[in-house]
Formats: sequence, C-alpha cells, structure tokens
Amino acid sequence: MLPEHLLTEKMKLFFKIVIITILFSTYSRIVSGQSDSTAILNLNACILAALEFSPVFKEGFVQTEIKNNAISRTKSSQFPYLTTSAL
Repeated sequence: MLPEHLLTEKMKLFFKIVIITILFSTYSRIVSGQSDSTAILNLNACILAALEFSPVFKEGFVQTEIKNNAISRTKSSQFPYLTTSAL
C-alpha cells in the first residue's frame, strides 16, 4: 500500500488533470463557437413527439382499426349474399 502523502499527491494530480480537461473542452467550444448538437425543444414539441412515438397510442390506434373492421364485417354479414352463374 502507498504511503498517505503519495496518495494525496496522486489525488491532487488527478483533480488537476480533470479540471484542466474540463477547462480545455469548454474553452475550445467557446472559441470555435460550437454548442451541443442537440436541439432545444419547447413543451409543445416534446408533447407532440411523445404522442407520435408512443407505443401506447399506436396500439390504441391499431385496436381502433381492428374494431372498426370487425364492425364493418358484422354489418356486411347482415346483407343478403347474391351470386350469379352463367348457364
């Protein structure tokens, strides 16, 4: 095991490296004028995206279509079925 003064020296060196890295990356973004590539969305855009990609709503729409098709099929079965044949 390392002596205590060596551990503190290594920790100081580690924190210096971390701080310098953070400062350098921040400085390079400021100088180059680049920001994060993520778009800033407002509340309405977030809600619309959630509704568009929600599997719960997609499943609900599919179930609605299935029920509508079942209703149409039931209604059509109530009509008489006519066939013709050529003699």
